[in-house]
Amino acid sequence: MFIEHELIKPASVEQREYQTNIASAASKESTLVVLPTGLGKTIIALIVIADALRDRKGKALFMAPTKPLVQQHSKFLSEHLLGHHPAMFTGEVPPTQRRKAWDSSRIVVSTPQVIENDLDEGRISLKGVDLVVFDEAHRAVGDYAYVSIGRRYSEIGGLVLGMTASPGSDVSKIAEVCENLGITNVEIRSELDDDVVRYTQDIDVQYVAVNVQEGMAPVVYLLKQIFDEQVRKLREFGFLDPKKPVTTRDLLEAGNVIRARLNSGRKSFHLFRAASVQSLAMKVNHAVELAETQGKGALESYLEKQVKEGSEKGGSKAARDLVKDARFQQSRTLLYGMERDHPKLEKIVPILKAQLVSKPDSRVIVFTHYRDTCDLMTQTLEKIPGLRPVRFVGQASKGEDIGLNQREQKEIIEKFQSGVYNVLVSTSIAEEGLDIPATDLVVFYEPVPSEIRTIQRRGRTGRRRAGKVVMLVTRNTKDEAYFYSSRKKEMQMRRELESLRRKLRARKGLPEEPRERTLTRDKLEEMMAVKLPSEKEERARKASEKKGQKILGSFGAHTADRPVLVISPRAVEAGIESELEGAGFNAEVKDLESADVVVSGRVAVSVRTVDEFIRGISDGSIQSTLAKLKHEYLHPILIVQGRPQGEGEQAGNAAVFDALSAFLSDFHMPVLSTSDPLETSSAIGALYRQEDARKGREGRPVQSTLDVASRQRFLVQGLPNVSATLAQRLLERFGSVKGIADADVEELMQVEGIGRVIAEGIHSVLRKRYGEEEG
Repeated sequence: MFIEHELIKPASVEQREYQTNIASAASKESTLVVLPTGLGKTIIALIVIADALRDRKGKALFMAPTKPLVQQHSKFLSEHLLGHHPAMFTGEVPPTQRRKAWDSSRIVVSTPQVIENDLDEGRISLKGVDLVVFDEAHRAVGDYAYVSIGRRYSEIGGLVLGMTASPGSDVSKIAEVCENLGITNVEIRSELDDDVVRYTQDIDVQYVAVNVQEGMAPVVYLLKQIFDEQVRKLREFGFLDPKKPVTTRDLLEAGNVIRARLNSGRKSFHLFRAASVQSLAMKVNHAVELAETQGKGALESYLEKQVKEGSEKGGSKAARDLVKDARFQQSRTLLYGMERDHPKLEKIVPILKAQLVSKPDSRVIVFTHYRDTCDLMTQTLEKIPGLRPVRFVGQASKGEDIGLNQREQKEIIEKFQSGVYNVLVSTSIAEEGLDIPATDLVVFYEPVPSEIRTIQRRGRTGRRRAGKVVMLVTRNTKDEAYFYSSRKKEMQMRRELESLRRKLRARKGLPEEPRERTLTRDKLEEMMAVKLPSEKEERARKASEKKGQKILGSFGAHTADRPVLVISPRAVEAGIESELEGAGFNAEVKDLESADVVVSGRVAVSVRTVDEFIRGISDGSIQSTLAKLKHEYLHPILIVQGRPQGEGEQAGNAAVFDALSAFLSDFHMPVLSTSDPLETSSAIGALYRQEDARKGREGRPVQSTLDVASRQRFLVQGLPNVSATLAQRLLERFGSVKGIADADVEELMQVEGIGRVIAEGIHSVLRKRYGEEEG
């Protein structure tokens, strides 16, 4: 079925309900459209533009941040609109020609910088413009050209359409975008919405954890000594907080303060010295990051550049001071003696080869933050049979680091699309603003701290067919910090957007979506007062089942009157059905929207393996599922089963602990950790018995038959990644729940089966204030 419109070519654009619904709203009110990458924001713009041209007499102005996007949008509109050909404005079009085209055209597609300049010079006016479209509208902050254009157009009061896949995690930034563009309505869709889900493709996200390059520790140690020395000096100068660990942002802010004082005329030796120290600290900080996350090749290249800068007549004092430092020279000597490069390079080759073996016509993008790494990786991959990599960077050139102009970029993209190249090794230039073909695999050589950039990178796959994302994370480095930061911001963005959607529903007088009451402390304690089978009982039951026998507690349960639990097909596939039947329940399989096991009218359980949980965190599906679960049941419970598989295990564990903490505080939802389907079914059985007992005692107070030890074990099992076995060991080691809470990380690690990551997860959860956000 195709879109039918007087100004859209027949049978040229597939009709999708969510696109027509959004376009209908956007044609009536200035609207920000938040829609995942690959779901057709440009088609929505096409419909809104067609409506404006049909129903109004003025122009439509369509802006995009880059020339390639302007060319792409102009071509799209030319191919699908009837009777209207857009004029394309870029810096290459002479001003006099732009003035004539503006006067004679009803559609103009342009970069915002050109429009801003033409407005400033009086060549054009926004009077007579009925619709302005801002592509990548999240850029409408600060001093970007969108802001001044949006404010000028707000005075006219015309219709505005803003489009973005990633508005950011800061609600104030989202509000700033809307204010700057004069937007009064927001239309939000996610991959999980009912009218969108059938058009989306699965994206399999995997995390691969690696160690810092072997032999790099002494190099990092020497560089950090230089760094710590500069930090101490900046603290003495008063530009850094002496009590706070220093971050890159702190160093950047210190530099801004120093430069602001110098620019204000307050020049002194003290300030000039501080500026040099701050610059040196930034250089060494960058070198440490390269050493830990990029490896020998990238660091070697960077240090060579510092040596060259320090020896040049016009080189900075910071570079001269750095290359004269004996520790810097020793670092270079150690670096030259290293033979192997970063483990990421060794990991990436089999990942790419496996993809091309399984699907020989695959297209792959490898994203890296640094050009040096981009060059090194391209050279490495060129040696691998079957891989046809190409370097893809921005236009800027510096010294021997030559960029690519737009003609060269376009040529590379065309050859990538045709198969001349099958691996695009790219810096951030390929994240947005270019018409890059759909890919089968996206590799993050390192995480990025921005949720917007993460979403954009991930959006390069899974458009027309299922895709895959692999993220390489170096343990105990900034890679991990960036990984957690980006994921937390993305989760925050989704929460803010959902909150915004609810507020907009209320403003429009639409009924509020059903929300469950907050779980009270008394009800939570009642829910948690459940006696799980002991480890000994579980072993006995499992052994008896293998022999076809029944243990004593099973007699009387295996009858025609056995209790019935409603479960989802997912629970069947996970092996929970057979374990529940072995525990004395009948399982009735039904398609459930959010739950996997319905224990009672009040209680329902969602079960996820650790790997499913990690993937759900990344794509947002777990938040959506649990939100629906809370809507439908008074007491929802999440069970996370097993351990992560593969090489990303440690990073996966850390991700789980971080996310579980968020769910405990944000969703107010009990979270249990189990080791396998047997333990999961035991927990579900205990929940059923608790609910069954509650029904029997409603209306009359009875004393609980649960002993203190059972309650303690269940409370402890609710901690991150603590199974029934670990809960028993913790209580035996520390004697009480309070003893566990009082223990430090090192003491927790003395318990068998608990490493540092698990210990830190327990320690963190037990010390966070209720409702406290992660710092």
